[in-house]
Amino acid sequence: MSPAFTVRQLVATEEQKKSRSALESIPELKATEEALAKAFANDLFTATVNGKKEAGGDPTYVGPFWRTIVLCGLLGGDVNVAETADDEKKIVGCAVGFPPNRSMYDLEDQQKFVLGPLMGSFSDELGEWWEKQFLPQYDAMNDATLGPGVKHESWHLQTLGMDPAYQRKG
Repeated sequence: MSPAFTVRQLVATEEQKKSRSALESIPELKATEEALAKAFANDLFTATVNGKKEAGGDPTYVGPFWRTIVLCGLLGGDVNVAETADDEKKIVGCAVGFPPNRSMYDLEDQQKFVLGPLMGSFSDELGEWWEKQFLPQYDAMNDATLGPGVKHESWHLQTLGMDPAYQRKG
């Protein structure tokens, strides 16, 4: 029996890393965003960090939020997609990780091309919450749970999502 999925790495060229619009030109980006939007459509964390009171309902923020994680991975981490093993090769899942001594938003290009536009899409109140509460508390939680600096010194998986229609089939 052949595998239901194959996994491959997405890589941005040095030219694509020079601007947000060039990054956005990566052909697989839209399909990756769609798979993650389905995977996290009812996710409370995704809703919370986007200023929503509950998961579900308006799904318009889910894909664009996870797209930013993929873009950060393309700039300074590792992005792998799961795709169907048939002729269609439909992207149905994605994993984004960062190597030792790297993390989300630690590169100037990640801040310029990804974090800045993301924060700009938020209300002032949500942007302030991200800056003063969420990001500092997220880092503090990682240090308290794993030990100071352990996450930053190790490979770490930032996200792993699979379209629910394809879960438990591989």
